[in-house]
Amino acid sequence: MNKKNIVITGGTSGLGLSLVRLYVEKGHNVHCIARDEKKCITIQNELATCEGQFSYSIIDMNQIESIDQFEFDKNIDILVLNAGVGLFESFESHGVQDIKSIIHVNFLAPILLLKYCLPKLSHNATIVGITSMSAKVSTPYASIYASSKAGFYQFLNALRLETNHHIMTVNTGPIKTPFHEKAHANKNPLIEIIKLNPDKLALRILKGIEKQKIEINAPIWMLMALNSIQIAPRSIEKLIKPLLLTKQK
Repeated sequence: MNKKNIVITGGTSGLGLSLVRLYVEKGHNVHCIARDEKKCITIQNELATCEGQFSYSIIDMNQIESIDQFEFDKNIDILVLNAGVGLFESFESHGVQDIKSIIHVNFLAPILLLKYCLPKLSHNATIVGITSMSAKVSTPYASIYASSKAGFYQFLNALRLETNHHIMTVNTGPIKTPFHEKAHANKNPLIEIIKLNPDKLALRILKGIEKQKIEINAPIWMLMALNSIQIAPRSIEKLIKPLLLTKQK
């Protein structure tokens, strides 16, 4: 097997952790960029007997000035830009620091990290950007989050036209992760029902990379439903509105 060197941001929980486990268990070398060293040590111990290797760097993606401290002494075959934060409330409810953090972590930080990693990318490297359905269709109570993800999504689409590297965007709905537990101030029963399984999504991403796909939308029915809002009559909008209202004012 051809071992790959994989760098993943936000790999200590949720989808990122599922990807870390999947690749290390398959024998690849995975380097995680995260801010919680205790979690990294726990993961390192968990995966110690696997064929692959796990290493990590402690970097807070919200601290833009610290991103250039990232060092990696190997060529990068796969770079997964996964770290993200969100707050699903009205724009009025967002604090100034909330706005800065969301834009820093979801948009500015991954772009800067990618800039620093460019010289380390192997000739046929893959860049994966974990974005969101919110990047493609506007939803209530996600103005800042959606804006940050839309900017990152469009950046990757433009970069794909400039480079020979394989670039794949992953636009997801809610996932069963700590991220969505923190981001949604009030739980919506419908949202809980439709949340994606991170392990299954990680496997789908792995297969997407192998097949050189340029985009994954999960779940696809959600993308179709959200797109229909732009052209559908008011009756259809009312029908799916409960899925979109993740928090009441």
